[in-house]
Amino acid sequence: RLAADLPVPPDLTPADFTDRPYTRIPVERTADTEVIAIGFVGGQTSSVHDHRGSRCVVRVVSGRVLETLFRRLPDGTLEPARSRVL
Repeated sequence: RLAADLPVPPDLTPADFTDRPYTRIPVERTADTEVIAIGFVGGQTSSVHDHRGSRCVVRVVSGRVLETLFRRLPDGTLEPARSRVL
C-alpha cells in the first residue's frame, strides 16, 4: 500500500536494465526516504542482505519477484525462513 501511489519514472524503460547482477536507478531522495528503481532480468538475484534497521517497501511494476526471507541461527549461519512471489 505504501508504494502503490509512487509514480514510475516515465523515461524508465527495460533498456535501462542490464545483464549485471541487477540495476539500481535512483528516483528520489529526501532526508527520510530513498526511492530506487531496481531492475532484474529473468534469473538475476541479489545477495542476502538486511536493511540495517530501515524499512523496505517493494512495488513490482512488471513481472514477478521471488522474495526469500532468512533467519539467523544460534551459530550465526542463515537459513531460509519463508519465500513469496511478489
